[in-house]
Amino acid sequence: MTKFSKYIKLLGTEVFVISSKNPFNEKSNWTTDIEGINVTRLPLIYPKALISFPKSIVGRLRYKFSIFILKLRTKGNYYDKTIFWEKQFLNQAKKIIEENQIKNIIVSGAPFHLTTYCLKLKEWDSNLNLIVDFRDFWTDDLSLGPLGSISQKRRNYELELEKKVINKADYIITVSKFISKTLINKHSSNKVLTIINGFDEDDYKSKLPASKKSNDIKFVFTGTLYQNINASFIPFCKAIRLLKNNEPDLYKKVKFDFYGSSSQFNIDLVKQYELDNVSFHENLPLTQAYKIVAAADYCMLFLNDSYTFSLSTKFCEYIGLRKSIVLFSKQGESSDFIQLNSLGYWINPQETYENLLDLIKSKNKIEINERYEEVRANFIIKNISNQLNELIKF
Repeated sequence: MTKFSKYIKLLGTEVFVISSKNPFNEKSNWTTDIEGINVTRLPLIYPKALISFPKSIVGRLRYKFSIFILKLRTKGNYYDKTIFWEKQFLNQAKKIIEENQIKNIIVSGAPFHLTTYCLKLKEWDSNLNLIVDFRDFWTDDLSLGPLGSISQKRRNYELELEKKVINKADYIITVSKFISKTLINKHSSNKVLTIINGFDEDDYKSKLPASKKSNDIKFVFTGTLYQNINASFIPFCKAIRLLKNNEPDLYKKVKFDFYGSSSQFNIDLVKQYELDNVSFHENLPLTQAYKIVAAADYCMLFLNDSYTFSLSTKFCEYIGLRKSIVLFSKQGESSDFIQLNSLGYWINPQETYENLLDLIKSKNKIEINERYEEVRANFIIKNISNQLNELIKF
């Protein structure tokens, strides 16, 4: 939504943003995108103990105590970081709306309780045009989201909130045709539209691939490597171990680098299989991350079995830099799309070793041609923003 704010403003619409204050020490990579945009940052009002899972005994006790308190104070998903945000958000939003005669509201979830607060803005002023943006599933994924760990009663409460939002909002937009189709069938709604993820060409200006200093074959992953990708990451580790055993010379030439955060489970798994050519690195500033990606031979994606349709922002960054994508996942819309459009390669979890070995030996790369550029252009945020801008009633 930061990128959409940037381009909607460039299309001539004044934009006001309400967001939470950053609770982390790490600064956002996208602060330059909101230069010249009116941004109001409100306190998070959520237990600090739950912002990130603690490792110390005292921290874990605070975590459990905070969860206990939240269970008493909320009916639904107590992991939603906006559960205590309603009063301050509504006060600030009403003030901005009145002072600037605003007619359009775009609210993005997750967190999803924020979308329900915007319904109250529409009740306050029925002329408001409310656009709700679903970045992920709200109640239809029990594997990635927190709903898998809460009671059925609480899930049902969230489902009722979802129904209410979809019925009362003017438009629902999602990042995937699959999510749109699911919501349309589930709620019999004719207000659900798809506006896909994309990349910002401005991010890649003056960023050229670094010269290669070795004959190593470099696979790179950037971002967050979640634990719930076991169905593809465990076969990945097993395949590299087989490569180490069966093709030791080739194994020495292949490097797998993960930049960003990763669950301890994944790190321990790599240690368990004694994979010394797989390395984990800390988060990098965006400019450095792009240079790392640009210098790689292949860029990796891992999808769990519930999200085999996902063309994530990471996918968009890779094609933005015109890199060969290697997708580790069960077959789905994503693997079909990547293969159909010659954007990279699909590694089947059932045949990870064979598929990966073939790719490494062949050293095949994607061909940057007219067809590739046509597909790539569909993911440029500047172009995609026009779709969102059309939903805004002037």
